[in-house]
Amino acid sequence: MKLTVDSRALAAELAWAVKFLPARPAVPVLAGVRLDATDGLLRVTVFDYDTCARAEVPADIEEEGAVLAPGRVLAAAAGHLPDGPALLEAEGPALGLSCGSARFRLLTLPLEDYPHTPAVPEPLGEIDGDALAEAVAGTHVACSTDLTLPMFTGVLLTAEGTRVRLQATDRYRLAEQALDWTPTRPGAAARVLVPGRVLATAARAMTGAPVRIGLAEDHGTPSAVTLAGAGRSLTATLLDTKDYPDLNRFFTTAAEGEAVIAPTQRLLEAVRRAATIAYRHTPVALTITADRIDVECGVDDTQSGDTVSAVAQSETRVAFNPAYLADALSHIPGGTVRLLVPPGGSGLVLLTADEDDPAYRHIVVPVRTADAGRQTERSAA
Repeated sequence: MKLTVDSRALAAELAWAVKFLPARPAVPVLAGVRLDATDGLLRVTVFDYDTCARAEVPADIEEEGAVLAPGRVLAAAAGHLPDGPALLEAEGPALGLSCGSARFRLLTLPLEDYPHTPAVPEPLGEIDGDALAEAVAGTHVACSTDLTLPMFTGVLLTAEGTRVRLQATDRYRLAEQALDWTPTRPGAAARVLVPGRVLATAARAMTGAPVRIGLAEDHGTPSAVTLAGAGRSLTATLLDTKDYPDLNRFFTTAAEGEAVIAPTQRLLEAVRRAATIAYRHTPVALTITADRIDVECGVDDTQSGDTVSAVAQSETRVAFNPAYLADALSHIPGGTVRLLVPPGGSGLVLLTADEDDPAYRHIVVPVRTADAGRQTERSAA
């Protein structure tokens, strides 16, 4: 294998692909990145049995071929090359990389031991990459990081007709985003649970271009999802949806709350300001009156507060985990947020843009005080 490729393009695609390398590979070859030079393209592949990341870089190929290089080392080397054409050349048991006066020589891994990568399935539909990235960012924030409950680390993707709905929950907050897509065939539909971290990383890297979504099946059951766009593709094993809760019923219940209208950015600033003195489990309290929201936080003699103008149907007081509330507010589109608060502040609180049929909805479970005075959260799911 011998080829010339733009050093910046090579570094960018390697940097993206190695994000999916396993931290502790089960076998040494899984720490490698496969390079295939053919048809005027350098194809970069990373695979760990659960996730397969692929990228393509235009290249001037003198000799076609394939090698397996140490992934993180090669990405680091490419990232330190000067701008300009870079030469990649297989040199026996090593891979040579040079650009200008900079040069590297890396020992390769046994290509014959690298596992077969999954085929890319036919796409079910296509979606705008920028819209997908925004939707994933708004829902992934509600994913759990607790790996002992893997289903709550995922984003539920439901496609029906010309709409796609993304939902996620960590049991203390729930997020939902609806957006349009173009199915490739009539009746195309799906309901799959995609690993949240993988989906978020892929969506951020595929902006500025349409993203094609496809499903691989095992005996008629979806087993993996593929997102492809902007010269990159990602295939990820799906999580089990069998015990995943029906989140729609929580949104239905929360929508019955009494509306409080406030400026989104101003309320977000007040929450973040009040939370600067918060300890790990200290909630932020919102005291709601007819024309304002008093945002307060504190323990003992350490207190903070701010006031935001608002329009409310009734007076109540409700407390939240400040990080959860800030996450929700930061993803509400438009300049005004509508909080639907249950009477007495006991129950789910729904946040949306102040508009009819909002595409983004976010539920935050309020904080309550237990008998011992310790702040705890109620689980919704």
